[in-house]
Amino acid sequence: MKKDKDIEYKSRLFETSKDKAKGETMIDSEIEVINFDTIKDSYAQLFKMEKINSNDALIIRDDEYLFIEFKNGKIRDTKDVFEIYSKIYDSLIILSNILEKTLIELKDRVSYVLVFNKELEHTRKFERAEEGFIKYLNKNSEIERIYFGLRKFQKYCFKKVYTYSVEEFKSEFLKSLKENNNISLLEEFENKFLKFLEKNNND
Repeated sequence: MKKDKDIEYKSRLFETSKDKAKGETMIDSEIEVINFDTIKDSYAQLFKMEKINSNDALIIRDDEYLFIEFKNGKIRDTKDVFEIYSKIYDSLIILSNILEKTLIELKDRVSYVLVFNKELEHTRKFERAEEGFIKYLNKNSEIERIYFGLRKFQKYCFKKVYTYSVEEFKSEFLKSLKENNNISLLEEFENKFLKFLEKNNND
């Protein structure tokens, strides 16, 4: 197995959006990101953890961090939704440890995007709850919908939470990512993670 310093933690967005089971790529973009699955793998190996989850990608802009999770399969029930929640919690803990910041210190600097396949039939349990929330506020045209029960993470764990279909992500988010992507910040984070691994390596 390669030493951690030889592992490439940066990759292209299209690589992190790939559904390996289906051999499909959700987003065809060359934007460079941190592959957080690879970060998670090295983190789990370091601490000898058998089961740990993570979001797919991390983008860094100025002093803010953006997690992206790609979900190409059906979100059918509570189990599927809780799997997404598990990835959120584990990713936040990993990021917190790498940056040596508490979750409270990070929550106003980290945002989250879930990109899902709108063509598939997903559970409507959490969708109905979201529509009920918006109706309660009486702001149907002013408030952005956040599906799959993820609204609870906004202000609690993240600065902002977004749920986009593939087309919405391309039209509303991708251009902004291209304009604000800073490769040097990704390299800085990668170096910080390597120092974290070296510091905590008990071998």
